[in-house]
Amino acid sequence: MSPSPSSANPAESENNNTKIAKSFADPQWYVKGFAPSIRVRAETVETLMAGLTPDRILDIGCGDGSLSIPLIPRAKHVTYLDQSPAMLELVASRIGKQNAAEISYINSGFMEAKLPEVGYDLVICVGVLAYVQDVPAFLAKIRSVMRPGGRLILECTDAYHFVSRGVRLYRATTGIFKPKRFMTYPHRATEVVAATEAQGMRLAKSFCYFYNLPILEKIITGDNAYKWIRRIFGDITNNRRAWLGKEYLFYFVSK
Repeated sequence: MSPSPSSANPAESENNNTKIAKSFADPQWYVKGFAPSIRVRAETVETLMAGLTPDRILDIGCGDGSLSIPLIPRAKHVTYLDQSPAMLELVASRIGKQNAAEISYINSGFMEAKLPEVGYDLVICVGVLAYVQDVPAFLAKIRSVMRPGGRLILECTDAYHFVSRGVRLYRATTGIFKPKRFMTYPHRATEVVAATEAQGMRLAKSFCYFYNLPILEKIITGDNAYKWIRRIFGDITNNRRAWLGKEYLFYFVSK
């Protein structure tokens, strides 16, 4: 796995987790800023789950719930896990009281969370790995809570892709005096796949795209950004120009 920043230690990681939680105290910056990508991710999950009825779903780092809320009518139990109470409140407000599945909310980081021993048929972990330092340990815990034959939808930003490098360079030169909200950890998509397969999971499908070029995101509306993604990259059934993408959605099936 690609190394994390050399300065990282348990105390700094704990402090960074606090910064992350505080940053999501007002979730609107994320919900609005990432709206085109959230829409793409939600549609990808829906396509992957077409015709399937997972009984128990775990949504790690659930955000506003867009990825798993459409699956509630097919499930018996859905667990929403997030470090941000505000995000969990947003999910609860979107679900309401009328639903077919039993709903659980866990305000915690995944590694610290106490989860039931009964395994999950589907685990969704999207928009999370950038905040994870020890990816193999993280994936090992995911595998430990999955049932045999369970499915994992996992997202990874390839920090070493040429587009990622260009975005980092632009932001480094234009935002010198702008403090970072929190620290993120760089990972390679190929190494994330290898670490997941090492846990006894098979990569079944993937979809690769990008959308957040710093200059364009300031002038293109959310709807147009979504259309731009679809026009260039297609969808998980026909992923065009995948080599240009740095955002990966992986679909694994446990052996």
